[in-house]
Amino acid sequence: MRSLLLSILILLSANVFSQSGIHQKIDEKLQFMDLSELETGFLYDRTYPVAGMKDDSYADKAMDATYFLQAYAELSESDYLGRFRPIAEVKRIREKDSGDIGMGLLNVELEYISQEAVIDGRVYMGTDGYIYRSNSGDSPFIRKHIVIIAPLQKVHEGLDVKFALDSRFLVEASVTHVESIALDLGDGFMNLGMDGVAISHSYPEAGKYDIHVKITLSDGTELFRNSKVQIRTSVSEMELEQVSMRTPGQVTPTLTVNANIAYQGYTESTAIKGRAQAKAYLDNIDGVFDKPIILMDGFDPGDGRTIEDIYSLLDFGTNGENLADMVRDEGYDVVLLNFPTYIKNNVTIDGGADYIQRNAMVLVEAIKKINARKVGNEELVVIGPSMGGLIARYALRYMEMNGINHQTRLYVSFDSPHLGANIPIGAQYLINYYGYEYGDQATQDLVNQALRSAAAKEMLLDHVDGHLANNSNVEQNSTLKLPAGSPGFRSVFQAELDAMGFPQNCRNISLVNGSGTGVGIETANALALNTTFDIAFSVSADATVRYTPAAGNTNTICSLNGYILWFIPVFNFSATSRAYPYTDGYDSSPGGSTDIASTISSFGESGGLIDPNDLLVDNFSFIPVFSSLAITGDIDQHAAVNPASVTAFDAYYAPSANEDHVTLTQANVDFVLDEIYGVSIGNHRDDAGLFDLRSTMVNEELNIKLLGNTLKGDRLTLRIMNSLGQEIVYQNINADGLNIQVPITLNTGVYMIEMSDGKRKEVERFIVR
Repeated sequence: MRSLLLSILILLSANVFSQSGIHQKIDEKLQFMDLSELETGFLYDRTYPVAGMKDDSYADKAMDATYFLQAYAELSESDYLGRFRPIAEVKRIREKDSGDIGMGLLNVELEYISQEAVIDGRVYMGTDGYIYRSNSGDSPFIRKHIVIIAPLQKVHEGLDVKFALDSRFLVEASVTHVESIALDLGDGFMNLGMDGVAISHSYPEAGKYDIHVKITLSDGTELFRNSKVQIRTSVSEMELEQVSMRTPGQVTPTLTVNANIAYQGYTESTAIKGRAQAKAYLDNIDGVFDKPIILMDGFDPGDGRTIEDIYSLLDFGTNGENLADMVRDEGYDVVLLNFPTYIKNNVTIDGGADYIQRNAMVLVEAIKKINARKVGNEELVVIGPSMGGLIARYALRYMEMNGINHQTRLYVSFDSPHLGANIPIGAQYLINYYGYEYGDQATQDLVNQALRSAAAKEMLLDHVDGHLANNSNVEQNSTLKLPAGSPGFRSVFQAELDAMGFPQNCRNISLVNGSGTGVGIETANALALNTTFDIAFSVSADATVRYTPAAGNTNTICSLNGYILWFIPVFNFSATSRAYPYTDGYDSSPGGSTDIASTISSFGESGGLIDPNDLLVDNFSFIPVFSSLAITGDIDQHAAVNPASVTAFDAYYAPSANEDHVTLTQANVDFVLDEIYGVSIGNHRDDAGLFDLRSTMVNEELNIKLLGNTLKGDRLTLRIMNSLGQEIVYQNINADGLNIQVPITLNTGVYMIEMSDGKRKEVERFIVR
């Protein structure tokens, strides 16, 4: 015992001020604590216990790679004897590993301070703020045996897998050691070699799979644990030109597109050629690849969306309609691009959050291959939702500036951030502080993979890194309150994009999900979160988040106060924000919206940081309207879109009410289909027009409702055009009422009806079946 205590004191005195975050703050509070009866060398109270290893229910958790990393980090911070690798080294090892799935094992006995010891005064906080132990009574420490096993990869590419124990992630600090391990992968238990000998297994298809584990200890005790792993199908190395396409409705395998142009990021030491996955969905008419429409994925850290998921995002309405299905029924071919995670030059590239420029170079190659592969001379339609709109814009303009004919007639920007995107800066401060100061590994992964990804730093108008004090990863520089992007990323990227401009050799249109009539989202300074995080029965944090303030005002947009051992404060944090004098803050501006909880969860495993039920205000402006329409200048970003506003787009659609980001509706689908089919109707805000069709699915007659009494009795002209824009019906109508019927005899297909009162005209789409 004396030897253990001496070792603890030596290590504590050497390291107490070299730690960071809550671990450092707790160690400072504990530095005068009597550790003479600490037997294991582990004091779990030195860490923020997200893994919940004090609770017996920890053994029932689904132990995936994220949980293992969290437990490893907490045990490492609890350990006075330095028996663990630095967590940064562990992360680097995991990032470089590929191929087989390694299993990590932790077999440890730890101790923590009992609640009774605090209640009866055996452990107390002195008047100086430090924690002490009284000289009377029993030991305040409770001892507990912990056994955790999990795969070290969350995702494995390929159906054939080998599982093996990885000695680098094996820590045993217990009087009983592990004698044997057996895995049940769905067909009974198989022994996993303690010497690293692997178990081979083949999964029938992609999906998430349970791994049941039986652990036998040296004293004969059998323990059972449950793990999880996600299996993905390996992607074919075939490219588009290598696939035979000639059957109506055919869907190709998932193909690979490799860029021929390398891109070197702002902080990278070498240029790297990007990669994408692609699938071609042939039309349902003749199966000839002759009218391609390209659509690419947007921001997707960790590549959580598959190409099939991207296809399903094109669903809309209540009848299960899908935009891709509709254009394929009209003879168009749809090519979807996904930007996966891959390894190039021994560097792991997270394509879904990579530099926009590198992904654009992949799109350049895809466009070249598609143009070479297509039949006939039909020019392309390129659709970019969200970040995909920036990728498409950059690629098309790059090709023009470098003498490469993109053969594109229509570029569709779908709620894309041409002047930047927004995530509430208060929420950014919260997750950044919580991840790094508390040591929540899942939240750290979220911050690194999403918030501090190259793409996020290029796009976000207001980024936590733009406000940090020197030499701090979390604390605000109190003089930096106005919105500021990530240094070295945001302004550099926007300057490059502005210098390039928009594509010149195609028609550019924008679908906007934000209100064109100036309807805001919530209100400036809205209280979004006011709650207490109870991570364990002895640890908590009070958290508050507000939206950015009204024009010219300053407010506190985040505060966080943490406690250990039920009541002892260990830190407090706050951050402030100031709005420009000419506009309220971004959070409440008109824009394509999303919500805080789903934004955080979509970026990765947040460790349950925010419970949606705790949010008082949730929706925020993700893509402000001024950005999706590229309206520049120091303007009131909460005002209605002025039809005279200077925008780079030839036409746009904006609804009257804010919609969820990249949401398809009947109205914006009609608008984009008119453009795809060659019927351009100019800018459109979702205000009252000339007429509505009672139904867009017709048989023998069109039922038309005129909008406004002023049209009654007027002579109107009516034109009907086919999907190629050819006029097939023209007639004058004398409206005797607000409801009129027009008999038709048309073949099955998609048509447009145009009505004009001599001053205005409006076009709607309908389908004859």
